[in-house]
Amino acid sequence: MDEFIQPDNRIGRIGEVTFSHDVYNHPDGFVIEPEGIYTEGATNWYGERREFFEFDNPVTMISIDYLNYSQLISNLNAWDPGNLIFELYDVTDTLIISYEITPTVSIQTLNFNNQTNVSKVVIDFNEGAPRYDDGRLHGWYLIDNITYNDLAIGEVPIPSSVVLLMTGMIIMLTIRKIKRQKSL
Repeated sequence: MDEFIQPDNRIGRIGEVTFSHDVYNHPDGFVIEPEGIYTEGATNWYGERREFFEFDNPVTMISIDYLNYSQLISNLNAWDPGNLIFELYDVTDTLIISYEITPTVSIQTLNFNNQTNVSKVVIDFNEGAPRYDDGRLHGWYLIDNITYNDLAIGEVPIPSSVVLLMTGMIIMLTIRKIKRQKSL
């Protein structure tokens, strides 16, 4: 069930993915892109660094779409995030791998090469500017189409001895039935 945090409609959860919010001392997190340019994308509210999303269970990360939202919206152009850094973490919060890419104003896709056992993805950036004059650096980006596969729990194989026993019982019952029909 999708959840949104009010009053500003920040994304709390979509499906089995929980999005960070209130990491800092103000209402940060992700919001559905407010300008209507990319109707499915989400931007980092307040332009904060190290926002993240987490999965209910470990997944295989396939890809994510992204762009430089600061360059796209004229009143944010001064707060360019520079390179985006995607950090993939496992269930113990250990960094598995990170990717550093340069976003543009066009949607791009980052391929994670089917990285397995991912529980959390942290998104950071290496530039930004002090938007709120409090020493923090801010930059805006947009993400969309988080593509992943659940790590399916494999079926438990039936031990061969059980299969052999069942086969033997079927054969014995069949032979017994044939003998009974011959005696009639």
